[in-house]
Amino acid sequence: MEKIFKIILIIAGIIFGLVIFTSIIFGMILYHKYIYLWKIVRRMENDKYLWPLNKKISLGIANNIKSDGNTLLIGVGNCTVLDHLVRKLDSKANIDIIDSNQYLLDLAKEKYKDRCKYLTGDFMYYKFDKCYENVISTLPHKEFPLKEIDLIFNKYFNVGCDNIIYFESKIPHIKNSYVKMLIENQNKFNEKYKWYLIVKKNYKNIPPVNICFLQKRIEKTEDDKVDKT
Repeated sequence: MEKIFKIILIIAGIIFGLVIFTSIIFGMILYHKYIYLWKIVRRMENDKYLWPLNKKISLGIANNIKSDGNTLLIGVGNCTVLDHLVRKLDSKANIDIIDSNQYLLDLAKEKYKDRCKYLTGDFMYYKFDKCYENVISTLPHKEFPLKEIDLIFNKYFNVGCDNIIYFESKIPHIKNSYVKMLIENQNKFNEKYKWYLIVKKNYKNIPPVNICFLQKRIEKTEDDKVDKT
C-alpha cells in the first residue's frame, strides 16, 4: 500500500512538473508573439486616441483596398490594421504611416523594419507631396471638435486619390451626421467625379464602430452618355 502511495506521488509530481514546464514554454511563446501588443497596453492610458480594432474589421479593410495602390495609414494604433495591410498589399506598394505618437511609431518600425515609411506629425497639418490610392484612418472622430473634423475630412479629400476608409462610432452622435454633410458638400463642387459613401456595420468591436468607405467614381458627362455611332 505504501509503495502504491509513493508511485502515485511520483506520477503526480511528474504531471505537475510537466504542467509547470509546458506553461512556462507556452507563456514564453505568447510573450514573444504578442510583446508588441503588451508594450502598447502599457501606454494606452497616455493616449486617449488609441483605438483598438479587432481582426474582423482589419480584414474587412484589407479586402476593400487596391492591393497594388500606395497606402497611407493614419494612426498606427495597436497595429492590427497594419498586419493585414502588409499581407494584402503587393510588395512594391508603398505603405506610409503617420502618427503623432513617436512611441507607437517606434514599435511599428521595430516590427516592420523598412517595409513601411514612418512619418511623425499631426495628420491635419502634415504636408504630403502626393496622393494615395488607399487612405485608411483609425481616428475616432467623435473625440474631436467639429472644426477639427472639418479639417480632417478636407485633408482626406486632398490626399485620397480613390479610396478613403474611416470609422464612425455606432453610438448615435451628431458628429456622424456632420461627416455626411461634409461629404455632400465636397460633391457639390465636383462635376467630374463624386465620392460615394458605403457603410459596413460591425457590432463586435470595443468600442463598437462602423467601417465607412469613401470611393471616388468618375461622373459621366452628357457628351459621354450620347451614342456617337
